[in-house]
Amino acid sequence: MNKAHLFFGSYIVAVLLQCYACVLVDIRNDQQAIVQMHNSIRRQEPAANMNALVWDNNIANKAARWTETCNFEHQGRGYGENLAYTTFNGSPPPSRNVVKSLFGLWAGEKPLWGRDTECGAACHYTQLIWATTTRVGCALSRCKRLRNGTDRNALYFACFYSPPGNYIGQLPFIVGERCSQCGNGMACVGGLCTRKNREM
Repeated sequence: MNKAHLFFGSYIVAVLLQCYACVLVDIRNDQQAIVQMHNSIRRQEPAANMNALVWDNNIANKAARWTETCNFEHQGRGYGENLAYTTFNGSPPPSRNVVKSLFGLWAGEKPLWGRDTECGAACHYTQLIWATTTRVGCALSRCKRLRNGTDRNALYFACFYSPPGNYIGQLPFIVGERCSQCGNGMACVGGLCTRKNREM
């Protein structure tokens, strides 16, 4: 991978015919790893109300439709969004490597967060640890060229979140004993609030 870039926030035939045409990469085998990476980050915070994330196929489909446009900007339609891409020469690297690398950029913003209501330069990270978010869906597309840039041979990764995070004036979570404010119908599994009919 040569370089990586971040951006926080209808399968259209016409898009596929343009010079920034893309191919949706199959990441079904990476879904569990993506959820585990998210929850591993979330359980590191001293949060009283941190929900475990689960995969949502409908949200993943929304993310797929967006990455297929090769448009590296927020779509802004009701989801939290973490976006990133990297470029490559020759054959593209395995999807698991790409996902881990780009997710690592978001997680790596942790030292930049000032532990207050302003996400500042760490808005990807604060979305990762937004306690009331419960569902995630991600997608990866290979773009010949990004629509709003000059980079070619890009692997464009997006995760969408529901409910969204990064509300102005709010902290990502309530500081306190882990799982002490999970609510009714929830159990504490691995330090995260989890519905009792689910296992992590």
